[in-house]
Amino acid sequence: MLSTAEVLGFFRPRSNARGLFQEFVSGGSTLDVPAYSPDDATFGDLAGGEAFRRQALRAAKHDDLFLRTLTVERLVSLVAENEGVSVAQLRGPSRVRTLSKVRGLCAVVGRDLAQIPIAETARYFRRDQSTLSRDVKYLEENASDETRRRLEALKRSVKRVGGSNT
Repeated sequence: MLSTAEVLGFFRPRSNARGLFQEFVSGGSTLDVPAYSPDDATFGDLAGGEAFRRQALRAAKHDDLFLRTLTVERLVSLVAENEGVSVAQLRGPSRVRTLSKVRGLCAVVGRDLAQIPIAETARYFRRDQSTLSRDVKYLEENASDETRRRLEALKRSVKRVGGSNT
């Protein structure tokens, strides 16, 4: 979650941050920010549409905050698309190894990029935390060079596409 201090820190030196923020809110700002639409607003860690959040956090050079907005739902959607499977398949009851591996990839990417706990990813998949933790451990200890390359490519792809809530 963004604090007021973090947001105000985006507006140049703190000595003038409050004035710049008030100017921004009143609409008189010279900052290059997309137009606001109430339809784009969400109630969560960061308000605004996906494109606005991505642009604002990247422009502020806060990629760490940018990735913290990544949700399990968005992460799974990006990984599923990249791996050629559906979210429904991943959330379904199947124990097929290829799907288990993709679930493990989701957990590793979420943990490494966005500090999403494995337990949260497991709940999303309707799996026991120990099951997903075992998949992650297996993936990390027994991954082939091909799987390691795939994992790194997946992380780059998620960073590039963006960790915004939808």
